[in-house]
Amino acid sequence: MNLKNQHIKNFFRFLEKKENRKTKFVIKYRIMPEDISEKEMDVFKHHISPEKRAGLFNGIFKKIWYSYVLPFDIVAPSLALATQLDKFLLINQYGEPNVTGIDLKKLRQNVINDEIPIGYLEGYLNSVQERFLYYNLDRKSLSFLPENLFLITVSLSLNLMIIVNENGMPTTSGVTKKIKKQIEDIQPDAYENTINVMIRFKMI
Repeated sequence: MNLKNQHIKNFFRFLEKKENRKTKFVIKYRIMPEDISEKEMDVFKHHISPEKRAGLFNGIFKKIWYSYVLPFDIVAPSLALATQLDKFLLINQYGEPNVTGIDLKKLRQNVINDEIPIGYLEGYLNSVQERFLYYNLDRKSLSFLPENLFLITVSLSLNLMIIVNENGMPTTSGVTKKIKKQIEDIQPDAYENTINVMIRFKMI
């Protein structure tokens, strides 16, 4: 055990016990998470504003990391939708990108049904991989694309609409002639863009 950390923990516990000073949540979260009560965690995850929740994470990371963090447990246990600069992410309670427990088929259908914002799908595609940054998911395409394909803008030197799979990887696999025609009707360059991105990143 790190003796310095243990000394700090003992100091804050002493203040709580002897001087009735409540330790700030961000301090507990950073160095003594075992002291966080269920009530404190519930408040953090569900009952504070997205801005304040983001501020707590930023305090933990000691830098401006998130702008907003929505309540946890909306689409999966202990996951929340966060905004980081110009992208959405799904994060766990430690502030790390994570998609554990996500039912992608259900998530997609919930977006189609307008039960949750489309940002949750964008967050999934950004969090399931670390190679690409995505935004501006094409909502219309969700009605005709297979369940494992998405039409979305990739942020590179040029922002291009491309086709990606459930792992967030550019792909043309599963794109039949009929689907290709449907894609071209709404995003004429998306299929060719996808091939060019795959070539650029040596994926074909």
